[in-house]
Amino acid sequence: MYSGEICEVELCCDKSLSEQVFDRFSDKIFIKKVTEDTFNFTVKAAVSDALVTWIMNYGNKIKAVKPEVLKDMVKQRAKDILESYE
Repeated sequence: MYSGEICEVELCCDKSLSEQVFDRFSDKIFIKKVTEDTFNFTVKAAVSDALVTWIMNYGNKIKAVKPEVLKDMVKQRAKDILESYE
């Protein structure tokens, strides 16, 4: 459905996003509690603009942990958005 290399993706999320994570990735994920307020999960997913957009929708409530290329894509999108306001 989404173009991009399929990789193991790890994201760190605020616990308030658990429903959105399950809606997007269903039972294909492995969840690990990090703190009382956050959890990490891993999933095989296409590293794509669509995934970056999904991550960006949740602002600071979600963070790409790996792969590095996904982190770089999110950072670049955030920089591009910031530059449009300067």
